[in-house]
Amino acid sequence: MRLGERLTVRFTGVTPDGAAIARLGAVHVAVPFGVPGEEALIEITKGGRRAEGRLLALLRKSPDVAPARCRHFGRCGGCQWQHVAPELQRRLKTRLVKDYLKEHADLQRDVVADTLGAEAWAYRNTLRVVFAERGGEIVLGYRAAGSSRVLDIVECPVQHGANEAMLQAVRDAVSDLGLPIYDHERGTGLVRGVLGMTSFATGHALLTVSSRGPLPDPTAVVHALIDRVPGLAGILNTVQPARSLDLQGPRWHLLWGRDHVEDEIAGLRVRLRPMTAMPANPRGMTLLIDAVRRAADLRSGDVAVDLTADTPAVTLALAQVGEGATGVVRGRRDVDDAWYAARVNGVANALFTTRDAPGVLASLAERRVPDVVVATASGPGLDSAIVAAVALARVPRVVYLARSLATCARDLVSWRHAGYDPVLVQPVDLLPHTSHVHVVAALRRMN
Repeated sequence: MRLGERLTVRFTGVTPDGAAIARLGAVHVAVPFGVPGEEALIEITKGGRRAEGRLLALLRKSPDVAPARCRHFGRCGGCQWQHVAPELQRRLKTRLVKDYLKEHADLQRDVVADTLGAEAWAYRNTLRVVFAERGGEIVLGYRAAGSSRVLDIVECPVQHGANEAMLQAVRDAVSDLGLPIYDHERGTGLVRGVLGMTSFATGHALLTVSSRGPLPDPTAVVHALIDRVPGLAGILNTVQPARSLDLQGPRWHLLWGRDHVEDEIAGLRVRLRPMTAMPANPRGMTLLIDAVRRAADLRSGDVAVDLTADTPAVTLALAQVGEGATGVVRGRRDVDDAWYAARVNGVANALFTTRDAPGVLASLAERRVPDVVVATASGPGLDSAIVAAVALARVPRVVYLARSLATCARDLVSWRHAGYDPVLVQPVDLLPHTSHVHVVAALRRMN
């Protein structure tokens, strides 16, 4: 493939990054915004056996595409598939999971179920946007696809309406107060970005301003924001002094109101904070937790352990079915919120701890081996010590959750080496209009 070469191709699949694939002999060409079944004229932008191209013209259009709702689609790095009907998105994700896990984990395709999906619009409860400055004007939004350039975002139809309102409210407030914008290249300036969170159950919202150092006049920031966001319940400041793109810093300060909201997930009331590690789709979480319940296959006398309880909802949902459940959470505040959720939901047979997960499992197994263990991978994959502890305890059933296919494939191989075989893989679409897919796998101990 020569750079600049123009070719007529037919798209036959998708990559984990959401690009369409055209196969030309032994060469695969990945083209963003294409759809399987379409024929198109493309231009090669990168050579090699896994070449890349850009779409020049559609020669045969898929019947499952429609105009994107967002004016920023195609430039914003958030959505890849906003022009694709939600039903086709779920079919593409099912095929993507089957193909990827077959190739990278030697998993039989019939083990993978059809992808589950919920509401495709206004589903996100969290917002993460960054500041920039161009030509003396303040810019606030997401980064452009494949670039560090920040787009000035004025709408985002996958966000809750209160989160959309935060975009303009913070942009205006920072401009009115004359706060200097952080420059990552130079390491100068103050205001980095905004973290927003809104409860679908109550409509209450939290707004967190991320800054390189303490805000010079927090009271002025509060007064500039307090009446501009519907349902605003709290304003926070997180300080990130490091020269990093991460908006979350080690220090958090409550400027006004409260530092949490309450939401409902799978019929359970929970507290959510800006640092809560949970997928940004509370309504879609019902599908995920239902998939966990089915994969666990709990009976009334069974006990379960969630070794990586990012949300207490999974532990509480399992406790409602079995004899009892234990959740291992990350920190002191997390365990307090988990106990609060157990109390307000009337679940008396759930326990929560912050101890080391393998140690918790070993201690419980001395008295009784759990019937089911739940483990969620984060980052590059599940901690190998957790897999080893589960195998040593000879737990009969495992529910494994992954947020990326690469992580899922690596961990399924590790589970198989530890003596656990997947009997069902359930993809769940918690991030519509993107190629990301969450996976719930039911594993059974091999004899």
